[in-house]
Order: sequence, then structure tokens, then C-alpha cells
Amino acid sequence: MGRLASFLIEYSNLARGLFQLGSRDRSGLKRNPHRTRVPAEHRERLLEMARSYCRERGIELVVVVPIYREFSGHAVLLRSFVREYGVSVVDLPAVLPSRFTGPRETYFSDDAHPTPAGHALIAGAIHEGVAPKIQEHRKVKLPFPSTP
Repeated sequence: MGRLASFLIEYSNLARGLFQLGSRDRSGLKRNPHRTRVPAEHRERLLEMARSYCRERGIELVVVVPIYREFSGHAVLLRSFVREYGVSVVDLPAVLPSRFTGPRETYFSDDAHPTPAGHALIAGAIHEGVAPKIQEHRKVKLPFPSTP
């Protein structure tokens, strides 16, 4: 197995699942619970790469700070990144708790995964944060035909 495949299996649940689907030998594909999926320095580099990619192509980057029931590990890094570079943000932990009509736990099926009601709130908050930017960009004449 190549270095990239090994790296992806180590750090990505999605990649691990895809490799498991296509592999008869599933030994060694389980996640190490003691290892951070994506170390902070890799996340920082990936954010910088995304920002550069978008800037070079005239695309506005919007960072979404995720919300979990019992976790805020990504928030500090993402908030620091958006402040440092002036990147647009939809900060779900800052926006959503005021919209919860019941206990926070009712919006998550476990510590990380939203329930249908949680997904609806998340989708609504992302839409509210991104829709004005889409409308703003639609006012700009594009070099190709846009779709309605």
C-alpha cells in the first residue's frame, strides 16, 4: 500500500471506509483511537492551501466551524484562521445554541453526529451564512453563463 493510501487510512474515516469496501483483507484498517485524525499542523496547512487555491481563482472561501455535542477542538484553530486572514465564517457553536428549543443533547445522536433536528438547524445556519454571499456574487458578471 502506498504512502498516500496509508496516510488516508490513518487519518480519514471516509478513506478507511472506502478502502474497506474494496478490500477483502480488512485487517489493519481500524482507526487508532489514541491518534488525532488530522493533526493541528496538517489542518493549518490544509486551510492555507484552501485559502490559496480560492484566492488564485477568485473564489471566496467560507469556513464553517463545526458543532458537536461534547467537542470544541476544531473551533480554536478555525476561529484563529478566519481572524488572521479575514476569511468569511459560519460559526455554528456561536450561532446554534440560541436556536436550541430543547436540551443540546436532543440535537445529537452521540457526541459528534446530529439528529435530523440538529441537521436541520445546521443546514439553516449555513444557508443563512452563505446565501447572502451567493447573491452578492451573482451580481458580478460571470465570464460564462450562470444557471438559475
